[in-house]
Amino acid sequence: MGGIDTILLYSSVIFINVGISKGNMIFINIGAYSLMVLSSVVCTMLVNKFGGYRVLFVGTNVLIFSQVLFTISQALTYLAPTVMPTLAVVSIFIYLAAWSAGINGSVFAVLGEITTDENRTAMYGYAAVSFWIFTWIGAFVPPYLLLGYRAYAMTPWLVWTVLMLLYIIFCLPDTRGKRSEDIQTQFSQGFFISDCLAP
Repeated sequence: MGGIDTILLYSSVIFINVGISKGNMIFINIGAYSLMVLSSVVCTMLVNKFGGYRVLFVGTNVLIFSQVLFTISQALTYLAPTVMPTLAVVSIFIYLAAWSAGINGSVFAVLGEITTDENRTAMYGYAAVSFWIFTWIGAFVPPYLLLGYRAYAMTPWLVWTVLMLLYIIFCLPDTRGKRSEDIQTQFSQGFFISDCLAP
């Protein structure tokens, strides 16, 4: 799911690697998790105003931006050793805000909008199983990514997030203001380019 488990489970390691002292770790983690709580509240308001699809679309784009920014900050640390660690921390905070205000709350709103009463329970079940499988992968793969890829450890998650964005654009309809029957008709027509940017 875009590497959120990597960030959450290994944030202390990531922050230490970018130069945050262990003494300041508690403060930076409190700030990061507080940002996530506030961003989740914002997500609820955004989903209510713009619909789950648009929040998911924008949140995924911001997530990609933060992953690219983090990778650049890690790969180019030697060019600006005092600036790049700060940029890495900023990119993680952008990532956490984008996750909490974008993908985390909107993905289940979209799932509720694209399913019918008959299949919604099963779809939430499949989503929960998928979530836990990816959480397991996200928990056990990152140490090896950090060891092997070092500065490029977020690259596999970046690729995954880009694939998610392509799926959102080409396979999900913008559900805002549409009836369930209209959405199901769109799905029965096969793949389509979504009207995500339509007014």
